[in-house]
Amino acid sequence: SAMKQSLNPFLSSISISKDLKIFQNGENIPLIFDQFGDENIPDLVFEQNKKYILIFGPEGGLTSEEIFLISSKKIKLTQNRLRSETAIISVASFIALSSTKHTV
Repeated sequence: SAMKQSLNPFLSSISISKDLKIFQNGENIPLIFDQFGDENIPDLVFEQNKKYILIFGPEGGLTSEEIFLISSKKIKLTQNRLRSETAIISVASFIALSSTKHTV
């Protein structure tokens, strides 16, 4: 019903996994969103022909071991700590806004 309401027929895929080896397949580009990320989200460019895995940890963040196993860029959304659901909505909004810039 959310797809119908938003007039957007795209169904996102959401997966929950405890096995971090899924990020080592080389097909998708994993991006970790973390309060102490090395890159800022405004500097991030999503290429439309590539697939990304967006990774959000719990409010305390991912452990250093989890980050090492995923071996990905860490992206900072804000200086403040965000709740997980707020971080996800923030990134979705950024992606939606940045994709409209490229299609104009």
